[in-house]
Amino acid sequence: MKCDVVMPAYNNANVIGETLVSLATQAIPEACSVRVLISDDGSTDDTPAIASQALTTAQLSGEVVIGEHGGPGAARNQALEHANGDILLLLGADILLQPGALAAHFEWHQQHPEQSDAALGWVAWDPVLQPTPLMEWLVHGGPQNDFDALLGSPTADPRHFFNGSHVSLKRTLLGEERFSSEFSEYGWEDLDLGRRLATRGMRLHMLEGARALHHHAYSGSAATARQQAAGRGLHGYQKLHPGEQLMPIRGSLHKALYLVTAASGMLAVLRLVRSWCASRVSTPRLFSLVATLDLWSGIYSREKSN
Repeated sequence: MKCDVVMPAYNNANVIGETLVSLATQAIPEACSVRVLISDDGSTDDTPAIASQALTTAQLSGEVVIGEHGGPGAARNQALEHANGDILLLLGADILLQPGALAAHFEWHQQHPEQSDAALGWVAWDPVLQPTPLMEWLVHGGPQNDFDALLGSPTADPRHFFNGSHVSLKRTLLGEERFSSEFSEYGWEDLDLGRRLATRGMRLHMLEGARALHHHAYSGSAATARQQAAGRGLHGYQKLHPGEQLMPIRGSLHKALYLVTAASGMLAVLRLVRSWCASRVSTPRLFSLVATLDLWSGIYSREKSN
C-alpha cells in the first residue's frame, strides 16, 4: 500500500523541518511506503529550501513543488497532480505526527478497504507553545476544530469535520474532485470538499490512534485575522452550495448594531481587552463575543466590496 502525504506550505520555515522529522521517524507496516508531496504556496521566506533540505536529511521520498500564492486549496491541488498513492494523507505543514500515527492510518485503511471510508486524526496544541487561555478556548468551545464534540463518537460529519490538516482517504474516493479555487485565504476549502465527498458516500471515521500536535501559536490579533478571513470566505462557500443555508441570516438591525459597535470604537476596545486576557485569563464569553464580531466584520466587508 502506497501513501502520498499532501502538504501545502506557506511561510512555514520555522516548523516544516520538524514536521518532516516527525514523518521520518514514523514506523510503518511492511509492504507500505510513503512519499511526501510538499506544495509551496508562494512563500516569501525560506520554506522551499528548508523543506527540500529536510526531505534529503530525513531520507524521505518526496518532492517540493513551487507555485504562486493562491491559498491552501490551490496548493493542495498542485500536489494532487503528482499523487498516485493508494492512500492520500492530507497534512498541515505545522502538524507534527506523534509516534504510531502514520501506522494507525495504514492499518485502519487495510482493515477498511471500502472506497468510501476515510479517517480523521486527532490534533491538539503542541505543548511546547505553552498554549494560552485564548488558544485553549479556540479548540474547546471556540471556532477551531471542536474535537470535543466528537468525544465518544466513532464517526464525524464530513460537512463539518473534514479537516485538511490531518485526514486520510482513498485516492479513488477523491477521483476527479479537487479543492475549490474559490478560496484564496482562510478555510472552507476542506469543508467544501468534505461536503462534496459526503454526497459521494464518504464515511468519515475517528481514528483514535492517530494523534498529532499543532505547532501554531495564536495571538489575539491572529485570531481576529482568522475570523475575518472566515467571514469573507463564507460568501464563496454559500455560493458553491446555494441549496443549503450556510450563511447566517441577520436583518438590517443586526448590521446597524454591528456598524455602531465598530464605528464607536467599542469593537476596538473589546479586541484590546481580549488581547490582554488572551495570555492571562480565560474569558470564554468575551472570547466568543469578539470572535463573533470579527466573523461579521469579514462578512460585512465582503458585502461592501461586492
